[in-house]
Amino acid sequence: MKHSGLDIVRADWSLPKHRDAVVELMDLFARDVQGRGVGLRDTVKRDLPDELLKRSTCMVAVALVRGQPAGLSINFEVFSKFACLPILNIHDFVVAPQYRGQGIAEHLLQAVEALGKEWAVKSGLWKCSKEMSVLKRSISSLGLAATNSIQRWGGRCFTIKKFRHNL
Repeated sequence: MKHSGLDIVRADWSLPKHRDAVVELMDLFARDVQGRGVGLRDTVKRDLPDELLKRSTCMVAVALVRGQPAGLSINFEVFSKFACLPILNIHDFVVAPQYRGQGIAEHLLQAVEALGKEWAVKSGLWKCSKEMSVLKRSISSLGLAATNSIQRWGGRCFTIKKFRHNL
């Protein structure tokens, strides 16, 4: 997917550039108030790409702006017992601060939706914390709807996006 120098690619773990981008963006996310406020340990930085590669239901989308890491979505297929359907859990989602407000989040979500079609899932589940005020403001513009209140889930809100494709 391209837009003004933006490429969104599925992480290719054989490419050092993709491995480094995932680690860099996850470390940035961990350091941010939206994450834990503390960077990743060196062992996590070293092992993260290989550990994600071992997970057969994991898909990582990386946004690159003119080749530089700009955004990341780490996703896992999970199963809803209530709906008896697979769901794509949008587990970690980050846009680097210098690229925020440029539509990268929307493009990443479109890439995740395309993955949902590939994996035959009908919706994506996105969890965000109360610290993610910017993200929560953009949720409605991305076609997401809150399913649970922040207070009810200990500071977490869960959002669901019904994918547009018909299965």
